Amino acid sequence: MSTYGMHAAARNGTKSEKVTGAGRCLNCQKRLIDGPKPPSPHHRKHWSRPIDGFQKINTDGSFNIENGSGTWGHVISDEHATITHAGAGSCQHLLNALHAELLACVQGIAAATSQGMSRVLLDTDSQLVKSALETNSFALAETGGIVYELECMIGSSFTDFKISNAPRDYNRVAHAVAALDCNCSNGTTLHWEDTLDGLEELVASDSAESELME
Repeated sequence: MSTYGMHAAARNGTKSEKVTGAGRCLNCQKRLIDGPKPPSPHHRKHWSRPIDGFQKINTDGSFNIENGSGTWGHVISDEHATITHAGAGSCQHLLNALHAELLACVQGIAAATSQGMSRVLLDTDSQLVKSALETNSFALAETGGIVYELECMIGSSFTDFKISNAPRDYNRVAHAVAALDCNCSNGTTLHWEDTLDGLEELVASDSAESELME
């Protein structure tokens, strides 16, 4: 876990759980089963596989402007479109939507680092996140500290790093994971190391469509 992640966990009293198959909480499982289904391929653009040797991290964050709470989610996939890791969690005391998106990136980058990945493509549907990591325009912003931590994590962890801005249709699985919002208990962080029950259709759709694009 990153420095910021450890501080956030200590402040919010969070705990981490590894979840596989039937071990998932019933609330989360129901939300996955009842969650988004892939639209017709004629009406959406496609998620694309990372190039050989790279792992792709798709991230997404949500923000509730009424109480400053939010959720984050990330999904890591290889060049075969196989999910190798996924995570979701809730967060409090957020400043804005960008704050939630950046925390999703922190968690995704931390997960990739913990698994020893060295060549990574970060795919986010937030243009602000991409701008923050590619320019110095957010150095003095309220979220500048998180941006700096992300840059340090990336620079010290990966031999090759790329970032791209993905439209929402490219990011459906990460969006669905973030939407879980960890209802199993307040402040719990969940991690998966296989395909999530209830998301197989979305994952299979992404995989098939990305294969057709090659």
